[in-house]
Amino acid sequence: MSALRDQQKEFAQFINTGGSSDTDEHFTQTIRENGLSGERRLTIYHRGVSIGFRDVLGGIFDVVRKLVGDEFFNHVADHYVRKHPSQTGNVHDFGAEFPNFLASFPGLESLPYLPDVASLEWSYHTVFHSPTGEMLNIEKLSQVPESRYGKLNLLFSPACCLFSSKYPVLRIWQVNQDEYQGDQTVSLDEVGEQLAIVREGKQIVFHSLEPAAFAMLEAISRGVMFDQVCQAALEVDPGCNVGLILQEVVLNRMIVGFAVNE
Repeated sequence: MSALRDQQKEFAQFINTGGSSDTDEHFTQTIRENGLSGERRLTIYHRGVSIGFRDVLGGIFDVVRKLVGDEFFNHVADHYVRKHPSQTGNVHDFGAEFPNFLASFPGLESLPYLPDVASLEWSYHTVFHSPTGEMLNIEKLSQVPESRYGKLNLLFSPACCLFSSKYPVLRIWQVNQDEYQGDQTVSLDEVGEQLAIVREGKQIVFHSLEPAAFAMLEAISRGVMFDQVCQAALEVDPGCNVGLILQEVVLNRMIVGFAVNE
């Protein structure tokens, strides 16, 4: 490995950790001093980067921040930034592990629904920054011979995320929006929910799904054949109308295309 590559790696390690190893200590001595030590210069840089990523998390997980308060959220975010440093040059990719991170973070035991709230917010964020999904061409699909249905793959929209929770997470999210002015009461005894989160233009829409529809979409998202998609819905609700469910998910832009495997 080149000397430049070594220095770049050590610099990135210090910025991510704030200096926690013999390697970091050795690297600080290679920084030219000019009124401040190398360690002090790097520490300032590390702190600035950490605060920047903390702010990114606060923007994505705004409801989580409101539920735990700014001080505790910053505490959690600082730990997350150190344990899960950014892996890409796009800040929109940062935060994917935050819901799971919350599930085991000390001090949040009294908020068992919090990881699901974070998961909903991450889904919202992902859909918001996804490519726009087109509507499935029904006319073209109708031209597929019935004998080929077993080879049919429906394509799940990149502008759609599925979400499931045993808690009333959407209600929690809604009452914590700045513009919300209704009843603030939330009961954890309320039933959970299964949702499809879809971007329509610049608007994010939450679609509440029946269990059979959720099972169908979950199967489509895994890329299984059409006969398996239908079977997944029927296993959940043998009396469901598969054709009607398919029509609704197409109209709501949850499916954007299809392919027929040879």
